[in-house]
Amino acid sequence: MGSTKKVEKTVSIGFLLSLVIFGLISINSYRNIDHFVVDNERVTHTYMVIEKLEEVLSLLKDAETGQRGFIITGKSSYLEPYQKGIVEVKDRIEELRRLTADNRAHRKLMEDLEHLVSLKFLELRETIDLRSRVGFAASVRVIETHRGKRIMDSIRKIISEMKTTEAAFLAQKLRESSQSAGVALGTLILGNVLAFIILVVSIALLFRQIAERKKAEDVLRGMNENLAERVEERTAELRKTNEALMAETNSRKQIEDELVRVQKFESLGVLAGGIAHDFNNLLAVISGNANLGLMQTDENHKAYQRLREVEKATQRAADLTRQLLTFSKAGAPVKHKANIESLVRETAGLALSGAATSYNLSVPQALPDIEIDAGQISQVIHNMVINADHAMPGGGNIDLKCEMVSVNNSAGLPLREGDYVRISIRDRGIGIPGEHLAKIFDPYFTTKQKGSGLGLATSYSIVTKHGGHIHVESETGKGTLFQIYLPEGP
Repeated sequence: MGSTKKVEKTVSIGFLLSLVIFGLISINSYRNIDHFVVDNERVTHTYMVIEKLEEVLSLLKDAETGQRGFIITGKSSYLEPYQKGIVEVKDRIEELRRLTADNRAHRKLMEDLEHLVSLKFLELRETIDLRSRVGFAASVRVIETHRGKRIMDSIRKIISEMKTTEAAFLAQKLRESSQSAGVALGTLILGNVLAFIILVVSIALLFRQIAERKKAEDVLRGMNENLAERVEERTAELRKTNEALMAETNSRKQIEDELVRVQKFESLGVLAGGIAHDFNNLLAVISGNANLGLMQTDENHKAYQRLREVEKATQRAADLTRQLLTFSKAGAPVKHKANIESLVRETAGLALSGAATSYNLSVPQALPDIEIDAGQISQVIHNMVINADHAMPGGGNIDLKCEMVSVNNSAGLPLREGDYVRISIRDRGIGIPGEHLAKIFDPYFTTKQKGSGLGLATSYSIVTKHGGHIHVESETGKGTLFQIYLPEGP
């Protein structure tokens, strides 16, 4: 964190220095440009002074040439340069006076130059007048005095001196301008290079900081993703553990419920066996006396019909007693090797003999012979098939299936892990309401008008004592599926 702040401070200082340097370069450039403008104006001024001096000298020469031409020829056309020179030299003198007003040395020279120019024009005028009035010889005598030449030489000397002064000033200004330009260019280059270096270093530091920040963000993002993945993994593990715990709890509850039901069946079996045995003895006495009474009573006697009703009731009670005895005696089965396919086929055929319902038996694979009490298991299958037939009053088809299955803890069945023979009985009848499914194996529970309610209870007890289980699924109006699990091994 401290390193990041230090880099940010360095980058900020770098950008600030670059701005300061660029600002100083701009100010210096403005000053140099201003100096260049001033120097340029001075150089231009010097060139103008020199130019005007040369024009004055040239105009005087032209005037002198015109004078000589007139003296020699006497023709007034030669006086045109002279007349032009009088006007224009005066203008040039005024311009020179204005241009050199700030130069004290030039002011004195200008006074001398102006005086000499006046003398020169007087000399020219004198010779021209003499030529016009007296003649050629008179004007030549004045010229031969060389007074005009001396005046012209003095004028040339003053103009030369002024030009020399201006030329020296011009050379000095050019040197100063060149030096200033060199210094300005060097300052500009040095400042730009320095600012560029600082800017490049600042940008490099900035990019490095951005790269480091991006790298840190990537690392942080990766850590967050890893954290999210770890949280998800832990959550998934906890979810699996919770699901396994819930499955184990449900399985244990089913086993406990199954154990309670078995214990209840055993208790009921013992109780029912005792009652059935005693009741059967009483029924034997009642039945014997009823038969004896029938034998000794005339059929037309009104007591005979009463005795017949007693006999029928005794027979029904005897049937109920036999069912109770069957339920109570479904104890330890006597097991022998048996073929389930043959047993199912034979039992189903006998149960549906003469019925409007048919059956299909499916055996997808060869089944091993297993240790069972064939009589008890046949009774179970018989009860299931009869119930399926009763569930389809109009007739139909019952699907039977025998197959090998492996059961583990995830199956949610109250069974030990291992291989089982599963016998499935499926009908397409009226179905069993959901609120009745948990009670169908309870003794004396039935939804039929006829029936004792002991068939499924007895079947459940038999299968449980074989180490198996009966699983049921049903949907009202669509049918019921019973699945009988019998262990392959002992």
